[in-house]
Amino acid sequence: MRTATSRAGSVITLMGATALASGVVMGMSGASYAASSPSPSPSSSPSSTSAMTAPNGCPPAPPGQDKTDHGFFTIGPALSGSTSSEVRVRQPFTVKLFCYDPEVQHATISFTGADGTGNGIAVPITQGPASFVFTGNQDVTKLDAEHTYTLNLSVLGAPAADGWHLSARIDIAEDKSANRTVPFRIVPAAKPTPSPSPSPSVTPSVSPTASHRPSPKPTSTVLGEKVTRTPTSTLPFTGAGRAAALGAAGVVLLVMGGLAQVAGRRRRS
Repeated sequence: MRTATSRAGSVITLMGATALASGVVMGMSGASYAASSPSPSPSSSPSSTSAMTAPNGCPPAPPGQDKTDHGFFTIGPALSGSTSSEVRVRQPFTVKLFCYDPEVQHATISFTGADGTGNGIAVPITQGPASFVFTGNQDVTKLDAEHTYTLNLSVLGAPAADGWHLSARIDIAEDKSANRTVPFRIVPAAKPTPSPSPSPSVTPSVSPTASHRPSPKPTSTVLGEKVTRTPTSTLPFTGAGRAAALGAAGVVLLVMGGLAQVAGRRRRS
């Protein structure tokens, strides 16, 4: 009886040892499987993905900013030669805001010189509001706010070869992570090109027709002048033929008178 009982105890002990060994092996296998299968990260969860997605076509938030702030602003109208990193404009220019949170926003805009044209110098605003209030739409197709600006660029000195380099910054009082900065360049106003002087053209003369005769211009009337000559002491010589006859007659009379005187003297003697 004791022998049978002893054998049964040995069998049970052997079975317990076998079960314990199997349990240890299974536990080790389960730990190895858990280590080789990574758990899903929070960013891959549906809720995190929806928070990262930009709403209504708005761009993603800038790196290092709150991922829910998609607001941005543009400066324009852009001139030729503008790039995605720097826009070229002339004064006055327009600032447009898009995609800000759908709530009342208190904004402040400022301008400073950059890149060799007054680095860090504050540029005064001569046209346009320095602060304004608007309500965002968080939609790229809807304009949140728009303002036109002109700056006093004399504080920056002479422009560079490609214009004045500046930086525009908009601060949102309600959310510091919504602050944005945009570099841009102001190109000097184009100088007007002098127009060439027109060459003189010869207009062909057109003879007037019977139906369109030009009215004669009144001419001044010149009256004739009467010239009065002062008489000279010597009478003008007139009648040359008659003078010769009278001279001849005088000679004859003188000769006859002389002969008569001679004859008279002879008679007296």
